Amino acid sequence: MRHLRSCHAINRTDAMSIEMALMWAFGTECARLVTPSEVDSGGYVVGRDTIAVLMERKALGCAVQGGGRSRSADDAERLAEIVSQLPRDLGGFSMALEVASHARSGARPDPMVGIVPRPYPAEIVQNRHGKRARTRVVEIQTVKSHSKTKRIEVRCTPIIWSPDHSQINAARIGYIEWVQALRWIAERARQAGSLDRLRITEEMPNSFPWKDHD
Repeated sequence: MRHLRSCHAINRTDAMSIEMALMWAFGTECARLVTPSEVDSGGYVVGRDTIAVLMERKALGCAVQGGGRSRSADDAERLAEIVSQLPRDLGGFSMALEVASHARSGARPDPMVGIVPRPYPAEIVQNRHGKRARTRVVEIQTVKSHSKTKRIEVRCTPIIWSPDHSQINAARIGYIEWVQALRWIAERARQAGSLDRLRITEEMPNSFPWKDHD
C-alpha cells in the first residue's frame, strides 16, 4: 500500500503522479465526487435540494460535507469533478466511485501478482479428534485373503482450486480498467487550464505488474 506524503497545501511547482494527486485530493483534502444527478447534459453542476443531494451522496459512497471540515483546495475539487466525468466506456460513475475509494484508502486494486490456483479440500469436517478433509467413496473393491472376501472402500478427497483462473483474470481485468481510468483522468487533468497549482506528471502505475513475476 502506497501513501501520499502529508501536505495541507501545494506549491505552484508541485508535481505529482495522477495516483498521488488523487490520494491527496480524496484522502488529504476530502474532495467529493459530483453525482450524476448534479450534472446536466452539458456537464455543468446544477442546483438541487440540499437534503436530497446529501442523501444521494451517502447512498453512492461519496464523501458528505459537514462537521466543520474546511473547504477542499480548488485543484482537489477540480480533480474530483474530472473523476466524476469518467465516460461510460471506462466504467462511468461506478468506476469513479472505485477510483475515489482506492484514493482515500491509499491502496490499489489487487492484481493478484504471483498468485496461482492452489488445491484445497472441498470440505472440512471436525470431531473430537480434530479437523480433517471430508472424503467420499469412489469405488468398492473386493479382495480375497485366506479364503475370506473383504470389501474395501477406495476413498478420495474432493478438492477445489482457489483462487481459480476466472477469479484471477477478473481481478487483473479490474486492475487494468482502473489504470485505464487513471490514464484518462491524467490526460484531462493535464489539459490547459484544468488545474491551477498542481502539475500532473507522466508517471503511471504498471499496467501489467504480474508479467514481471510470471
